[in-house]
Amino acid sequence: MKKIFVSTIVAISTFLSSTSFASFWGDLWFNPNEAGWGLNITQQDQTLFATMFIYGADNRPSWFVASAMVPSGSGYLGDLYQTSGPAFFNSFNPNSVGIRKVGRIIFVPRNEGEAGISYEVDGLTINKNIERQTFKIPNLTNTWLGNYRQRVSGCDSSASSSNGTFNTPFSLNIINDSPTSSVISGTFTINSATVCSFSGTRNNFGKIFNILGNYSCPSGGGGPMTLFNGQYLETTISARIQLTNNANRCTTDGYFAGTTSLAP
Repeated sequence: MKKIFVSTIVAISTFLSSTSFASFWGDLWFNPNEAGWGLNITQQDQTLFATMFIYGADNRPSWFVASAMVPSGSGYLGDLYQTSGPAFFNSFNPNSVGIRKVGRIIFVPRNEGEAGISYEVDGLTINKNIERQTFKIPNLTNTWLGNYRQRVSGCDSSASSSNGTFNTPFSLNIINDSPTSSVISGTFTINSATVCSFSGTRNNFGKIFNILGNYSCPSGGGGPMTLFNGQYLETTISARIQLTNNANRCTTDGYFAGTTSLAP
């Protein structure tokens, strides 16, 4: 059985991309074509704690838990357990709690919003495609002030001195955003310099969002803008931002974290 499950891990890891665009996987995951079951993931550092609610062999709800999934290859691997205990309406008796290992589980991210899981229960191996479940799209309209840790590379001779790694102030002013539309626009400023404008499309994947679009600056610089692995928590925002300047070929890649300038 172990050989079969190892082969499954290799197969699913090969099928799914080994490049992880996000680094935070805590979310509610499901398969939109299969109602009623899913996977809750809570992440602390690089360890995942997963609870899986599925239909059992008797077609009734059943719960499993993997409390210590750690990095393994292009995914996260851990032991899978089934637990039992006293009924919720009785006094809780810790001596009635039971735990039984049923197999192993691997979670392999494909991109920001999609992943694959392979798990075994008492010798039966199951492979599933899953995605983050989005049930609330935030309105990001606000001014976000923070810092941008960026690496600039590929600049042509006209801007070769711009290559390097920098830690600079950064402001992101999202002017137009709406949970009912995917269109988004605004401005950003690096190091309190020229204000550049951008527009694009926002996509949501559970807790994660990205913005794909273009930017332009008064100086004539501009090009593609990609903001991904974005996370929003009411008064804070963080994301990885990549910019390509078509004017001097500079490519900027880095991480931004900021807070709102307005009281909640």
